[in-house]
Amino acid sequence: MGKFFPHARANQITGPEVRIQLRTWFEQWGLSRAIRVDNGSPWATQRDIPSALALWLVGLGVKVLLNRPRVSTDNGIVERDHGVLAHWVEAHKAPQPPALQSQLDWAIHMQRERYPALDDQSRRHAYPALYHNPRPYSHSQEADL
Repeated sequence: MGKFFPHARANQITGPEVRIQLRTWFEQWGLSRAIRVDNGSPWATQRDIPSALALWLVGLGVKVLLNRPRVSTDNGIVERDHGVLAHWVEAHKAPQPPALQSQLDWAIHMQRERYPALDDQSRRHAYPALYHNPRPYSHSQEADL
């Protein structure tokens, strides 16, 4: 599952922290073909050069798609998912980060494994190809990529 970062704001999460989590996801799910990101830290810089995190992804063969600034509809499905997840998790009720992590894990499991997505099937059953990424990833082989 995902990792809860105990920062007050998302833009306080560092590139190295995100890289560690992405490696975990890539090892579990396979290497993405593309990642859509916003224009904030740690994805973008104040200058017209890519961030170290974006360059690392490009080096792995992952296309980095930047949303246009202040246009949330560029990533509408994810924005909607964030709203649903926030409603289901009720983060304000979690007394400590481990409790919030537990609630996040539950919500993600429900959304992927139980909640009907297509023809009364869960996402896992409706989209089985998502669980068999043809681009395996291993941190130990990263330099070869």
